[in-house]
Amino acid sequence: MSRYRDLIEQRAELERQINAVKSSERAAVLDEVRRLVIEFELNAREVFGANKAKKGIKLTPKFRDPETGKTWCGRGRTPLWLKDKDPKDYLISR
Repeated sequence: MSRYRDLIEQRAELERQINAVKSSERAAVLDEVRRLVIEFELNAREVFGANKAKKGIKLTPKFRDPETGKTWCGRGRTPLWLKDKDPKDYLISR
């Protein structure tokens, strides 16, 4: 059992060493990244890509099927319940 405890203690010591080295190297890497961003005039979108939060925008429905209660915002493919019908008849009044 003491062998097991020795290994656990070694792991804890290694994790402390890893965290110490990571902290010191992290500062150097962060300085380099900041220097490159300034030098090449980069912005957040170029570095990290497009903002993914915009993909979850919920659109307000404009049309409603009175039989099922299903709605459609008017974008994308026309739903089957509205095909071959006049969309004006299914407008949601504001």
